[in-house]
Amino acid sequence: MKKISFVFGTRPELIKVAPLIKACQKHVDIFNLNLISTGQHKELLNNLYKWFDFEANINLEIMQFNQSPSQVIANILQKLDEAIKDSDLIIVQGDTATAYTGAMAGFLHKIPIAHLEAGLRTNNIYNPFPEEMLRRQISQIACLNFAPTETAAQNLKQENIKENVFVVGNTVIDSLKDTIDKLDNLEKNNQLTEFINLPFELKELEQKKKLILITMHRRESLGEEHKQVARALKRVSQEHTNLLLIFPIHPNPSVREAIEPILQNCPNIKLIEPLDYITFCFVLKKAHILITDSGGLQEEGCSLGKPTLILRKTTERPEAIEAGNAKLVGTNEEDVYINFSALLKDKELYSQMSKPSNTFGNGNSAELILNEIKKFFSNNLTI
Repeated sequence: MKKISFVFGTRPELIKVAPLIKACQKHVDIFNLNLISTGQHKELLNNLYKWFDFEANINLEIMQFNQSPSQVIANILQKLDEAIKDSDLIIVQGDTATAYTGAMAGFLHKIPIAHLEAGLRTNNIYNPFPEEMLRRQISQIACLNFAPTETAAQNLKQENIKENVFVVGNTVIDSLKDTIDKLDNLEKNNQLTEFINLPFELKELEQKKKLILITMHRRESLGEEHKQVARALKRVSQEHTNLLLIFPIHPNPSVREAIEPILQNCPNIKLIEPLDYITFCFVLKKAHILITDSGGLQEEGCSLGKPTLILRKTTERPEAIEAGNAKLVGTNEEDVYINFSALLKDKELYSQMSKPSNTFGNGNSAELILNEIKKFFSNNLTI
């Protein structure tokens, strides 16, 4: 039996490793799973454990008040030593401090590393920061690189990473499709209120208003850039009173200090606390337009056919733009205003951007990854 350690700590990581964990759990005769949470997003993981029907067996609880990124990494690295003991494979996802440190801990113990969502690149080491550099370094030490798209696989090959690179789609689509299916069934059976946790009445989403979902949190945009986006949103909301803008505000005080004073008194803008994953998927499903600087949301919006305006200067997911679902608009007030207004006024443009795409997978990524892991072990590959 092979011991596989999953190392995760943030909500997006758990969402993306969940389908693979569930797939591995079907093979208890082959795999002994060791589920390690670093605790980066401790409070945000609890309801996800219930939804996905598993829970971490180890929680490192590394978060402390006002830690720097280097302190987070050092804290995780120190605590992982015992947690990954006797592992045959360590699986990390994405580009977080947890993913980077999980991979580094495995490398220092000469344990093979599998990297989910490998090969994403902006080719600017400070944008996004520090994610671009973290994911680059994980790729260098991973024995199995699972790329979501051909473009991501080509990025790895350009860095001379050519062996054990597999194009498998992204497991975030597995989770999204499964969650949307569950929500549809709950809605049919009038059971939504048991799982949906909104700070306002569900009926407000059913009114004849166009729902706009907004998220913004990137570190490189803190301060003036957040203010510029907020001013653009305010202008559009004042000109289009048939909109309902839902903006879950990131808990980072710097984000709130920039955005709240500008938007808090706008009648058709709801500034709310971050939503749990299940509720967020429900709102995303009903959204008319998505405005975000999130990476994973670019993929989810593409899969659901939600026209997406990307509040960033660069994106490691150019496939969403190539598919026609997304547009890179940056954070300049006038650019955001013009592009947002155009999507509301130009029916042909909206139609072009609202076609669902399988660019990031068909919802079977976990099974594809599992098959390659089985081959890895059966071939007795070594690091």
